[in-house]
Amino acid sequence: MGLGYTEELATKVAPARMFEAVAVDMHNLGQKIMPEMIAGAKIVEGDGGVGTIKQMSFTEAFPWECVKESIDVLDRDNLECHYTLFDAVLRPDAADTAKKIKSGSFVLKIVPSSDGGCVYKTAAEFSTIPGVEFTEEDVQMMREQEIGQFKAVEAYLLANPAAYA
Repeated sequence: MGLGYTEELATKVAPARMFEAVAVDMHNLGQKIMPEMIAGAKIVEGDGGVGTIKQMSFTEAFPWECVKESIDVLDRDNLECHYTLFDAVLRPDAADTAKKIKSGSFVLKIVPSSDGGCVYKTAAEFSTIPGVEFTEEDVQMMREQEIGQFKAVEAYLLANPAAYA
């Protein structure tokens, strides 16, 4: 295994709305709120629950042409989702960090906060290509991408209070 990170981000967005947006419907929402990065997405196999495989396609702004995601755990009652990214197709000019990753395992937990919002907790661990060094700088780049995605979802949900309500 390679390196990983954990992140906790607080928001005023209600927990159930955040969970539905990021854990259940990100393959649809991502295209809408981040069209500069996400070109398309679809469910390749399954019904959206455990065992579902989704495929996301990216614009040239992203180092991968596409990547698959498998849903390993989807617990709506406890607002927790585990998923794995795999089978990434790299662009020829992809950044070095993207070339080092074989797969990534993620645990997402949305924790209600006393103000009606929530804390978005995530843990990521990357499996790297054998013989390739995955540095702290690489981890930081992946963390920043996750934070950017969170901020885009948060901004959308705050601006659209009926979305995922």
